Amino acid sequence: KRLWSCRGKFANRPAQISLQIQGDIEKTLLKKALYTVIGQYEIFKTRFVTVAGMNVPLQVVEKNSIEWNELNSSAQQDDNASSQSIHNILQQLSTRAQNSSGELQAVAATLVQLTDGSNLLVINFHAMTVDQRSMEKVAKQICSCYENFLRGETPDQEEELSYIDVSDWSNDILESEESKDGKRFWTHTHFDSLATSRSALEMTEKETLVDCLQSTPARALDSKKVMQLADFAARKKVSIGDVLLACWQAILYRHEIGPQFAIGVHFDGRSDDELETVIGPLGRYLPVTCNISRESTLGDLSLANKNFQEMAGQLQEYFDWQALAENTPQGFFPYCGELFERDPYIHDQSIQAVCYSIDYAFEPAHVKLSMSYCSTTQHVNYRFYFNGKIVSLGAVNRLSEYLEQIIENVIENPEAT
Repeated sequence: KRLWSCRGKFANRPAQISLQIQGDIEKTLLKKALYTVIGQYEIFKTRFVTVAGMNVPLQVVEKNSIEWNELNSSAQQDDNASSQSIHNILQQLSTRAQNSSGELQAVAATLVQLTDGSNLLVINFHAMTVDQRSMEKVAKQICSCYENFLRGETPDQEEELSYIDVSDWSNDILESEESKDGKRFWTHTHFDSLATSRSALEMTEKETLVDCLQSTPARALDSKKVMQLADFAARKKVSIGDVLLACWQAILYRHEIGPQFAIGVHFDGRSDDELETVIGPLGRYLPVTCNISRESTLGDLSLANKNFQEMAGQLQEYFDWQALAENTPQGFFPYCGELFERDPYIHDQSIQAVCYSIDYAFEPAHVKLSMSYCSTTQHVNYRFYFNGKIVSLGAVNRLSEYLEQIIENVIENPEAT
């Protein structure tokens, strides 16, 4: 109920993960593996039905909540499917996830043949049932289950903590007397700037407005730059994520957002070891404050990000939008950043599966602009999400140039302001 209230009318959106699978596959066994894994979790049997006059939807539990489709797009591809063509396919499947009445299927999977020997498994979930970590875990379980079926074995099913138990525990914490100190930490953040945050990236009245949420295709940083960036982060005793967040803050500062501001940064919501395996929407966006000036170095910002995020991570369960609604009536951050550090290789045995993309949809009325970046040991990919009503595609495309320039500057002169 809290989650739906924060997201408002834009809560009914899909979240998507796609796996690029190389080599021949047994479609029947892959479908069986997907149904087996999805069927283990009660949360994936839930469909949300909106009713006129009600502020929250009805949660309808269905026995069969999975939709399976197959699509052959090989005739439209060259020998190697381009990233832009795959991006278009993913967007089309995300749109198709909704039925004629606008409701989402709990789980909708599509196996897309890109070329001979190359397939894309695209799974759309209701965004109220998962977060990024959940989708990654489910994808790995599907691949492992498929591997078992290929060997003629029955996969093991482990009993895990359910999301409903975690949700009850989280609500109890927020309503307890012991939560006061944790809540006090969040009241000292720059919330007064959230509702009015505005940068030079936003369109003037003369520019054309587009009424939809948009995203750019994923872009990859040069591998040499990634190594140099990792070396810089190691010298400053911070992570690449801390540095990339500092780059994003510097970009917003250069576009006149102001010297003090808070942006929403993604945390996975798993502050306890027992929560590591939970499937559900535990991920949340928390305000990370930024105090920046012309004298600030990227190293200074990176270290400040590290220190603040460590404290925020320990106190994330005490963050409550409803208690801060006066300054943030939209229930979300105008500007966001999110980092995911992961191994893109979901499975590398009989099924060669690589995580092509994870798309966790933002509420278009609540977000102006967000930078999402995925870091592995050797690669950094990034993309931008933006509200087309507020920020133009041309402005977003120029952000890639700014980001690359800032990274080059810090590599050449680490102490530059």
